[in-house]
Amino acid sequence: MYPKSLLKPIKILLTESYFCIRMLHEVKSLNKYTQKSLGIGLTSKCNLDCPHCYSKNLTKKTISLKTVRSIVKKFPNLKKVNFGTGESILNPELPEIIDFFHSKNIKIALTSNGITVDKLSDEYLLKINEVDISIDFPNRRDHDSWRKKEGVFDVAIGAIERCKKLGVEVSIAATLMNINHSVFRGFKKILDKYNIYLRVNLYKPVNSNEYSLSYDQFWKAIGIIADNFTLVSNSEPIISLTSPLSVDVCGSPCGDSVRLHPDLSISPCVYVDGNKVSVEKFNKLKKIIPDFCTSCKFLEKCQGGCMSRRILEDRIYKPDSYCPIYKENKAPDIEFGKVEKKNFIHSNYLCTFILK
Repeated sequence: MYPKSLLKPIKILLTESYFCIRMLHEVKSLNKYTQKSLGIGLTSKCNLDCPHCYSKNLTKKTISLKTVRSIVKKFPNLKKVNFGTGESILNPELPEIIDFFHSKNIKIALTSNGITVDKLSDEYLLKINEVDISIDFPNRRDHDSWRKKEGVFDVAIGAIERCKKLGVEVSIAATLMNINHSVFRGFKKILDKYNIYLRVNLYKPVNSNEYSLSYDQFWKAIGIIADNFTLVSNSEPIISLTSPLSVDVCGSPCGDSVRLHPDLSISPCVYVDGNKVSVEKFNKLKKIIPDFCTSCKFLEKCQGGCMSRRILEDRIYKPDSYCPIYKENKAPDIEFGKVEKKNFIHSNYLCTFILK
């Protein structure tokens, strides 16, 4: 009979051992993938509890270096990876994982809330090709309130300043929602001050539609953004109605890249449950063009809109819910007057657009 003081540590050890064995078994069972771009959730742990987080309900697990090595063998064409899902720097083997990808000349992007960036030495931060710091409001008061932690805005800005000092490519990653769309132009001052970029993801109703933009809010926000920012990259299909073909990735890029979650489930998109919609099924669904769209002049660029949004909103056979031609029978009277093409690791990884 074990003393009570040892029961809990033994239980934790057995649980972790079981998880490691199961993960290795699941890695062996993975098929080989042809994708050149892979998002990896090295951990689902995080030091914040943001209301809009699409990963917050994932089981708290972490992927080991040994597992990463096995996974990469399933992606023989891999050229770039993005570390996301949870706060990747909380994975204790992150430096070794960075070394592994760096040795294979695979480009690395890291998305972080900024808090844990200080845990990475200059040596390892310099091995990361692109760092995205997530900020959802362009001011201290609102961002700290939203992230439920005082001081996180200043810490995020500090992480940006450190990257700039080291010469590491750094951008802000922001989610466009119904609670921040009216203040989005405020990001321009930060971009100009630090000469950095802003990557924008539209909020997706993964767990709820509480923060989804209404149709009117969406187009009002895009109008403000087009008037105040330079567009440098676009893979959000519905935005292609306002942008030149030179900066567009036509159709939904998801499925051409995939996301590996910490439980080793593979998703065709960060917002879609891979256990419900496989990569193969997703890529078949992407070929479905809604009947309404077949004669549209934007068909080549938009291809019916964001496939993930159509899946989440149960409108696979209908156009994107933000489509103005479907909604109002007219193209948007909005155009990005300033365009400056630049490629990023995220440029064709998911539906997103990047501004300056």
